[in-house]
Amino acid sequence: MDAGKLSLAIQPLDLPTVISQSIQILEKRVLDARIGISVTIPENLPALEGDPRRINQILVNLLSNSLKHTDPTGTIEVRVSAYAGFVDIAVTDTGSGIPPDEMDLVFVPFERSRDAVRLAKEGTGLGLPLARELARQHGGELTLSSEMGVGTTATLRLPTGES
Repeated sequence: MDAGKLSLAIQPLDLPTVISQSIQILEKRVLDARIGISVTIPENLPALEGDPRRINQILVNLLSNSLKHTDPTGTIEVRVSAYAGFVDIAVTDTGSGIPPDEMDLVFVPFERSRDAVRLAKEGTGLGLPLARELARQHGGELTLSSEMGVGTTATLRLPTGES
């Protein structure tokens, strides 16, 4: 990706299907972790174009992070909203949260939060940097908000082409 060799296969996106496929990929981990996942998608979403495989990759990374940092019986919510030329896909968990001084670090390749290292959570530290770059390749962005002991929300914002 850094070499500029990633090409996107842009096509009309069926967002509910892409979200469903992302959750299905992680189904065994979700069941093993005993974590509930809810999905809220409004009807009449605006048309959205993107590379379904790459959007799926972003969502799998976000959901995987939520699964890693959420205790059993916790919850993950995927909520889609549309407004003013954008679609937001927010993945919110009731996990441990990210310390404020580490929020920028989680987007640096190979960096992992102290919490992930302390708890020996799996991962290479590439998921969020990759997800952010894929969002940018789609003309979008990936942002995080978090509160220690409450959870984290990762929001993927994608342009619709409408204004």
